[in-house]
Amino acid sequence: MRAEDSCPKREVNSVSFRRSCRHTSLVLRSANSARHTVVVVIIKDIEKTWNTLAKCTRALALVAVLEPAAALEQFDQAISDASLTDPWDLEKAVVLSLPVTSPALDEPHVRSQLHATLRKLEEELAGFESQVLTFIERLIGDPQYPYVAAENSAEMSAQIASIEKNFDSLYTTLAVEQRADARAAQASLDALRSTLAQKTPFERDVSRALGSGSRQEILSLGTRWWMATEHAIAVRKAVAELKQRLAPSTAVQ
Repeated sequence: MRAEDSCPKREVNSVSFRRSCRHTSLVLRSANSARHTVVVVIIKDIEKTWNTLAKCTRALALVAVLEPAAALEQFDQAISDASLTDPWDLEKAVVLSLPVTSPALDEPHVRSQLHATLRKLEEELAGFESQVLTFIERLIGDPQYPYVAAENSAEMSAQIASIEKNFDSLYTTLAVEQRADARAAQASLDALRSTLAQKTPFERDVSRALGSGSRQEILSLGTRWWMATEHAIAVRKAVAELKQRLAPSTAVQ
């Protein structure tokens, strides 16, 4: 009886095994199909990405072909970006390196003189910033601005001359006027002053931007000068900090 009873069990087990195999096969086929679908989707996404990149590249190439003048104008500047920012960066580096302790600084009149010089520098740097902001406002909002551009160029040149003079006084008082970095900073600032005193370079940049009729070109010129004020503001802050550190016990009014 036990041998006979075991036969049906083996048959049942065999049937279950075959069903399990068929189920496993179906699961594997389903998994393979799903994996194939995922691969296809990924490939299609990659193709879309490459197509998008290709379209962007063609669009950029088309812009370069249709607007070569605009691309070239960014490099055709009478007053370069470096000449607008380098003087302030160099002056700031010198100011940050100036000594705040020395035998000469123990004299009350020396500290009072330095305090007065630094106060003037702050005021003159703020004046230059105001001039530039006024220029930007008129550049963007006044089509007739080119007629007074030369006058504004001369005014900014005079303002920078005053700034340069007070830096010279500061460096001389602290006995650093012959240092290489101080001389380089003053030479760079004087170069900007000289360029603006000539008037023509400034007029040229203004006339080109407004004459282009392109708002982008006008805003680009304004942005370049705005960056110059950002660098000048950094110098003014450094000067203010130095003035605070060198403040005499009783400041001269």
